[in-house]
Amino acid sequence: MAPRRLVERVRDSLASESPDYVDQYYKALLDNFYRLDEKFHRAILLLLFSVAAFELLAYTSIKEAALGPFKLTDLSLLQKYCPLVVAYSYCSLSSLGTMRHYMRDLTTAVITVSHESVGKNSLDLFLQPPSLFLTSEISQKLSDGILSKTFLRIESVIVFALSVGPIIFLIHAFYEVFLLFGFRDLNVWVSLILSLVFVLQAVLLFIHHLRNMSSLVQEVFGWMGRKT
Repeated sequence: MAPRRLVERVRDSLASESPDYVDQYYKALLDNFYRLDEKFHRAILLLLFSVAAFELLAYTSIKEAALGPFKLTDLSLLQKYCPLVVAYSYCSLSSLGTMRHYMRDLTTAVITVSHESVGKNSLDLFLQPPSLFLTSEISQKLSDGILSKTFLRIESVIVFALSVGPIIFLIHAFYEVFLLFGFRDLNVWVSLILSLVFVLQAVLLFIHHLRNMSSLVQEVFGWMGRKT
């Protein structure tokens, strides 16, 4: 038996509650949403930083690095485990992005219970944590014609890049690492195995997200269908 949609669960759970209770629950959700959004953007920064760090270690003549009070003169260990940091941040990004999607739908469903006009007119978007994705979504809703479609396509490209880009980079990174350190290095194999676990988790979350088909994915697929 297929699980009920989140919106239906919210209506069944909160329909009999007082408006004050619903508003308090909504405020608590927003607080959690803001904390979740901060972690989501930190995961993006960690991903970009770890990619940049690996490229610097691989293609520049850096001889040493300082980590707090410690100074490293042998940077090979960092080079071996940088891909693992990329894989971890990719998994965190996928996990937090999925939760962020559910949180956005949940806050919209909750506010619609007691303030239906706010939800129907998408005014709840202005209460959510500001971000690149939210600005793009608001701009899309407030635009018409080709401008709205352009915002949608740009957002879909960003989502695709964050979903596929790290996997392509990891293939490149481990190719370079094995080429440099050989196939007998234990640290490289540890980094590879743990990275595969994180990537598998991220891919499963991404597939789960696609199966629940966000409005963005539905609109992109609909546009592609009209084109064909």
